[in-house]
Amino acid sequence: MIFGLFIIALLLTGCIGGDTGTDTISLSGTVSTANQIAVKDATVALVEKGTQSTQIMMQTASADRTYTTAADGTFRFDGVNPGTYEIIVSREGYEPIKIAQTFNKSTSVPVSIRSFLEVLHFSDSSVWDNYQISAIVYQDDDKTVEAVQIMNPFGYKRDLVRETPFGMERFNAWWNEMLFDEGNWEIHIHDKSGQTYIHPFTIDNSQFPSRPELVYPIEWEEVDTSSPEVEFVVSDDVDIIHFRIYDVIDRGALSLADRVDLESRRTLQIDTKTGKFSIPEGFLNSGEAYAWQIYTIRAGDIPLRYSGLSDMHYFCVKDE
Repeated sequence: MIFGLFIIALLLTGCIGGDTGTDTISLSGTVSTANQIAVKDATVALVEKGTQSTQIMMQTASADRTYTTAADGTFRFDGVNPGTYEIIVSREGYEPIKIAQTFNKSTSVPVSIRSFLEVLHFSDSSVWDNYQISAIVYQDDDKTVEAVQIMNPFGYKRDLVRETPFGMERFNAWWNEMLFDEGNWEIHIHDKSGQTYIHPFTIDNSQFPSRPELVYPIEWEEVDTSSPEVEFVVSDDVDIIHFRIYDVIDRGALSLADRVDLESRRTLQIDTKTGKFSIPEGFLNSGEAYAWQIYTIRAGDIPLRYSGLSDMHYFCVKDE
């Protein structure tokens, strides 16, 4: 048993193609994040049940078969004898995962993995904090994880706090920084038997996209329709773009909490990187003022989930 890993027992309720008996079968699938972003360069190991998989999980030995996912996150094993196997998926910066299943026919197995580290780039200030950093490790099914720490490139260790949001136990820590430290990070997972498992990953800040920038409408500009086209700038290497809109409570208020109803946020995913998006009918009312932002996510081909949040800008809808 390896600690800090999820073990998922899948029931074979649906199979795709393939022959039964002594004929060989194919096992395929896609590795992705919770946001359905394909994970590139993940190592997928196929291990026959009953063999020692501990070393496989720690990426220090070879499996019966291994596959490195392509840019679309896909993997495939052909010529597999029917039987019980473990599919073990790992990638630098992500929690390894093990799927145990009996395969009698060719099967497609989707795999979702989580990054240890999430970073939100919310400002470019020369004075204040610019990054919110969160480290998360989920408890395994046998509840063998006793404690978790994260170590930054300078050797500073931070303890993750045990918590159970929505009934799912995990270890979590979050903090703000002016600068995000690049270099070698480590997750240290301590189990109840006293063993420690170290997951290293390297952060290169040059891989991170810039924050989104809003172009129009800004600075309380007035639009003449309740379905205006907004303009913004995002990096080409982001995977997901979200448009966020808020109701303005009091245009003259000094604090954000008094000016904007933050709980009124509505979010839409934008499927284009052209930098233009028409707000659908029904989101805005004539004569009202609104605040808006663009939020982006990049993951899958870097060892963490990296998000960018634009500054908040304001506009008014012309009163008909």
